[in-house]
Amino acid sequence: MNLALLAKQGWRIMTQQASLLYKVPKGRYFKRSSFLNAKVGSNPSFGWRSILEGRKLLLKGIRWRVRDGRSVDIWKDPWVPRNLDFRMGGGGGSRVDELKWVSQLIRGGRWDESKVMGITSDEDAKAILAIPLSRVPTRDKIIWHYTKCRNYITSSGYWCAKEMKKNGVLRKNAEGGGEQGGIFGPLLEECVEIISAPPVKTFLWKCLHNILPTRDRLRRKGVIVESTCVLCNNDCENLTHLMATCPISSRGPWSSLGRGAQPCGVFLGGTTACPIAATKEGKWMKLGEGHVKVNVNAAYLKETKTGAVGVVRRESTGAFLGAAFNRLPYNALPLLAECKVARAGI
Repeated sequence: MNLALLAKQGWRIMTQQASLLYKVPKGRYFKRSSFLNAKVGSNPSFGWRSILEGRKLLLKGIRWRVRDGRSVDIWKDPWVPRNLDFRMGGGGGSRVDELKWVSQLIRGGRWDESKVMGITSDEDAKAILAIPLSRVPTRDKIIWHYTKCRNYITSSGYWCAKEMKKNGVLRKNAEGGGEQGGIFGPLLEECVEIISAPPVKTFLWKCLHNILPTRDRLRRKGVIVESTCVLCNNDCENLTHLMATCPISSRGPWSSLGRGAQPCGVFLGGTTACPIAATKEGKWMKLGEGHVKVNVNAAYLKETKTGAVGVVRRESTGAFLGAAFNRLPYNALPLLAECKVARAGI
């Protein structure tokens, strides 16, 4: 437990670079390098020696989350969400010596498949090609692999230390490994990168986890309130109603997307795991005049980690306006396919 607590201090040094906890050791022990490459130095304090012991534990579970790839060394840094040490396995190829930074594997906001397949094994290449890239300019950052929130927490560090002491290695799929981050992990990661306002992030997180204090949820918790919507007084006030079907509250979330924009139906493997996007009984519902409805869906094959997406556009009368279909040859999760098709539909 002491080692896990010391690793927490090291995590704070890495992630809170505006704090005194970072500035003091930075000025003394690693002026021209980073915390991960810092040496013990001459005449170090007992506290600094202890933090470096905790760093050994951090190095077992941290990796880079790739966004623009400019800060990540292909061969030296941990960034591949597959191997236990998260480092690239050499696969040969004629262009290995030409490449150093992960940004060289990205072209136009997408992975350059030919380059990736040419420098590593098929298994590593598939894991890399399944990493989602941000469409907005975003810097790479270090994350903790073994928690869903991708932040280091002491209990996770304690588990990591116990596993290392007991077995010598960490289990490959332990505690939220890979790119999952929980059922809403990929979508949450994209939202966190795109949205900067903390209140909006908090609201979106509550929506995605269906924990907003709606009347329906309050009644489930034993609070004595009416279940009907306080705004329209027509239907049960749950998250789906507030965000999609309420004639008053649902105007806000979709009005910024353009005239006639409405939430589309997304079905997750035959269930309604995403309450915002679920449609009533899975049936097509007619909209008001002047509106356009976009229906989307995605298919996913777990064995090959591939998928396909489809989009259909129809006007208010139901008349067909257009459709699109695309394959997803590399996809880490079913929900990631659903997110991609929802974004394509909008």
